[in-house]
Amino acid sequence: CYAKKSVVFVENSPADAMFVVRKGLVKLEETLSDGSTRIVRVVRKGGIAGLETFLDNNQRFDQTAIALQETEICRIPYEVVESLLKTDPDFYKAVLKEWHLQIEATNRVIVEFSTGSLKQRLANVLLMLIEEANHNSHVEIEMIHIDDMAALTGVTRESFSRILSEFKRQEVLIKSGPGRMRFNEGALREIIELHPE
Repeated sequence: CYAKKSVVFVENSPADAMFVVRKGLVKLEETLSDGSTRIVRVVRKGGIAGLETFLDNNQRFDQTAIALQETEICRIPYEVVESLLKTDPDFYKAVLKEWHLQIEATNRVIVEFSTGSLKQRLANVLLMLIEEANHNSHVEIEMIHIDDMAALTGVTRESFSRILSEFKRQEVLIKSGPGRMRFNEGALREIIELHPE
């Protein structure tokens, strides 16, 4: 179990396991040449962090993994993974499927979270949180830190905060408790479709 903001593994540290997210969200971020960090992927329930290092001869993690929410993770040592790949064809297929899903998740960060208007970008991040809530049969979303939402979308914290406040005024989001919001999913989808300025 990892508390919110806990580090699961660190970029360039030795890799000897993969991590299956059983509950919550984990961000994977890379350090850029100027020393800043960029979120490259968000791993949700059922997803795997650290899979890409399995075939890397140097076996070092490519990113830093940090829990965005209270998160439960199953750590699978690479020795176990190697054994299962040799003996279980279904496991092999599942690993290939997960690899494909990781590529799609990375593309999502590039396309949905990094393009379009600020409102569209925020709506896409909130829809990701709604998907996570739906997986767990929740009627509200657990918000992630505003700095992480801004980092996902490549906009300033101030700009993101302004749009978030506007969504609250329009009751697209309604505060339901500490760090929790009820949401109008239809309104968020309309924002994405209407391409607002």
